[in-house]
Amino acid sequence: MTSPFATVALEYLERGYSILPIVPRQKYPGTYQLGRWQPLKWSDLVNRQLTKEEFKVYSSWPEAGIGLALGEFSGVIALDFDELNEDIQRMAPQSPCKKVGRKGYTAFYRYNGETNRKWHPYCELLSTGNQTVLPPSFHKDTGQPYYWVDGQRLCDFSPEDLPILPADFAQKMDAYMGKSKPAPTWEHEDTDPNEVEQALNCINPDCGYGDWVAVGMALKLEFGDAGFHMWDAWSRKGSKYPKKGEQPTRAKWNSFQRQDGVTIATVYHLAKLGGWRSERARVEPKAQNSVDLSELNTLKWRIRACYDLAPNLVGDVARWITSTAIYPQPILSLAASIALCGAIMGHKTQSHTRARSNMLTMGVAPSGAGKEHPRQAVDALLRHSGQQTLMGGDAASSAGLLKSLKEGHGRRLMQLDEFGRVLKQLTGKNVAAHQAGITTIIMRLFSSASGIYYGQEYANADGNRQREDIVQPHLCIHASTVPGHLYEAMTGSDAIDGFLSRWLIFETDDFPLDAQECLPIDEPPAGLIERLKYWKDKSIGADIFPNPDTCQMTAEALERSKAFQRAMRERVAEGGDNAPIYARTYEHAIKLALVAQRDSMIDLEAWAWAEMTALYCSDYLVDAVRRHVSSSKVEADTKFVLRLLESGPLSQNELTRRTQKLSRRERQDIIGTLIDSGEVEVIKEEAGGEGKRPRTLYRKTD
Repeated sequence: MTSPFATVALEYLERGYSILPIVPRQKYPGTYQLGRWQPLKWSDLVNRQLTKEEFKVYSSWPEAGIGLALGEFSGVIALDFDELNEDIQRMAPQSPCKKVGRKGYTAFYRYNGETNRKWHPYCELLSTGNQTVLPPSFHKDTGQPYYWVDGQRLCDFSPEDLPILPADFAQKMDAYMGKSKPAPTWEHEDTDPNEVEQALNCINPDCGYGDWVAVGMALKLEFGDAGFHMWDAWSRKGSKYPKKGEQPTRAKWNSFQRQDGVTIATVYHLAKLGGWRSERARVEPKAQNSVDLSELNTLKWRIRACYDLAPNLVGDVARWITSTAIYPQPILSLAASIALCGAIMGHKTQSHTRARSNMLTMGVAPSGAGKEHPRQAVDALLRHSGQQTLMGGDAASSAGLLKSLKEGHGRRLMQLDEFGRVLKQLTGKNVAAHQAGITTIIMRLFSSASGIYYGQEYANADGNRQREDIVQPHLCIHASTVPGHLYEAMTGSDAIDGFLSRWLIFETDDFPLDAQECLPIDEPPAGLIERLKYWKDKSIGADIFPNPDTCQMTAEALERSKAFQRAMRERVAEGGDNAPIYARTYEHAIKLALVAQRDSMIDLEAWAWAEMTALYCSDYLVDAVRRHVSSSKVEADTKFVLRLLESGPLSQNELTRRTQKLSRRERQDIIGTLIDSGEVEVIKEEAGGEGKRPRTLYRKTD
């Protein structure tokens, strides 16, 4: 079977475009070696075309998609419209060449010096350093090919045939979004350089190498090259400053990349360990090119805010994990940090409602996107803080899970890879006898954290098999999986009736292409390790029945938590299929607040973050169930058709072409049902000219 790449690649090369092989049903370039796909580092293809040898090899790879390296060399840029907005669409000239995947569309323009920009949630300008997947590659979510609007392919145009964006397009977009241009020197307007210098005075310049590098990376991200003199002046105060002067320090500075990972929060954290306190209440900087947090309605941007605003230990651990990754994945770092902090606090702390910090977190990301690194970072932190005995192995059976928890004196952290695939086995009809019941036991353990898990009774005459009870079982799981395996494993009842609603699921579709300058994973900051050791050394209050300290809330946090609890109960009282999911949102928020505590107190900052993160996880699960989870083939096919229509109206012919896996009868029944339920409406389009016939369009209603 000819791949999408092999089908059209030659036509793009003849036009002078730089093209890339795309991993089948993914959005990133890849290479096919030894029978498997792996990510491809394609930075050298930004400024050149494929050689004849490369073209021949790539064309032989099975199911390879095709992508275009955008920017100066190809002479083409793209505007990617996710949320359609008529005002914004009028700012850009109509392009004759547009492609559609799942949502919105991407329009192509001639390159005129533009740089990459993003105006959330409406559109993104993609230029040099970015690539975009082209038809007829298959979309990773819909499983259907990308397609060109009106059949106008990019390979039918030269860059000179495409329109140019107005010179003031970016300026108009900034004005429309209510944003001003960033200041030329400082990354964040609310960062006071004087305050940073005061913070540096509380950090020992003879600290470990890892902390020294982290300070430099944070200052470069925040202040650009202007931050070097601040870093150098602070370093000179230590005995380790090079005798050769600033040259070695400058060389190290030049190796840093201004990438997300080590932020100015690292400097503040290290300074706080030295006794520094800010003279003003600091507000965490917003993500670059973002709108006010109240406007971050899409799930992708909401979860990024959960990472950026994570406070205290849970935030510092997440940011350290990100800073030690060659290919940073902040969202996956947050999932790992929550599970780790929850585990080390087991039997040591509880909320005023007697909730415990037993956390079930799941990181969901594409294959090869970096799910392994957070697990390695958690292992390193446990090892350096002397808590590696908390770590358990894979749960091969229900009996093995309980045995491991018992041997850990009721406390265990398990890190499970390919969890979606495992879950599919555990919930399948042919599940092995020794695996049957694992999901049920996980649910029971989750709900028994403040009490006793009572084991099974055995009707054995010789008395060799005794009931195994576990006092205050504190099981934390940090799992990871790819999206497809997770959704394939679940039915609608599984997702709602207990199991998935107990999990905090963090999904990202990011796939970093360029490596970052990262900190050594085997040299965690001494201050961070000391804070982890604090929980190791903290007493549980009793040998047999732990008596954890109660973490109190400030008056402001308590008042807001009660309002949130009532809001969630009102949502549950409304009923509906999603009520069981929101029934656990407040419980999740309380647990998250525990891992965000500071000095045995949950303040307003910790509660606001916990509330935001818990609500995101519930909304994410509701959206995932709606879009992906089905209990029958008919329901799955119906949701498939709805996902196709989310990208815009489709004609009858287009819908037939993109639903070829359905029979004519199945397609008619699904469309009829959706029309009757009001989820889809029929639009009659008049004939566009002499000899043309009227068209019937199907559109998903709001």
